[in-house]
Amino acid sequence: IMNNILSMLLDVEINWVFYTVISVMVILGFLAIFFISRRRNSIGTRALVFGAVTVAITVVLNFLKIDTGLYGGSITFFRLLPLVIYSYMFGPSCGMLAGLCYGLLDSMFDPSVVHPVQYLLDYALPFCFIGLAGFARNFKKAPLVIGTLFAMAGRIIPAFIAGATFWASYMPSDFPVQNAWIYSFVYQCITTIPDMLIVLIGAVILTFSKQAMGYFNKIKDQEDSKNQNVEKTNAA
Repeated sequence: IMNNILSMLLDVEINWVFYTVISVMVILGFLAIFFISRRRNSIGTRALVFGAVTVAITVVLNFLKIDTGLYGGSITFFRLLPLVIYSYMFGPSCGMLAGLCYGLLDSMFDPSVVHPVQYLLDYALPFCFIGLAGFARNFKKAPLVIGTLFAMAGRIIPAFIAGATFWASYMPSDFPVQNAWIYSFVYQCITTIPDMLIVLIGAVILTFSKQAMGYFNKIKDQEDSKNQNVEKTNAA
């Protein structure tokens, strides 16, 4: 059954009408989540403001990069660290929404799209999954670092699958092993993994900064307290 589903997805014809429909569905889905969250007071004004600033900073950092020479491959400097920090302060739900917003914006700057599923694997999902960092926010030891490791997995795995399934045709003829999965793994080792390792280094540095972590924890504690009060009010 899974093979039949994958075959159907891979045979989808790409055209502007299809992209328009997909874009509208994504935007409507995001707006639905946004308004539902607002009605339940799960996303406050401060979270929205911080989220907008975080996405803006991430967009700016995206322009500070080094091309690796591979097709579409580049290494940025701490580009996704703001999203990791935001997920730590406001939780995984807010982090994933902010990551999705950035992923959609990133796809507009220099898009490389060959298939709708590839679009999800290269743009929507990996940046949305940066919000997974928020699941480590209550860990007692090095939560920012552990959260970054979660974000690394969420960022790398979709890119690895996309590289093997959609970009294998760009594998050089003189590549030592003519295998799509090995080629994608090597590609990620040269591009995505170093990009995320730089983010991890930034997380480690911030972890040892009492001033920075004190500020992050202050906002985190305030958000947690607010959410607890909202839950108590709703329960009453």
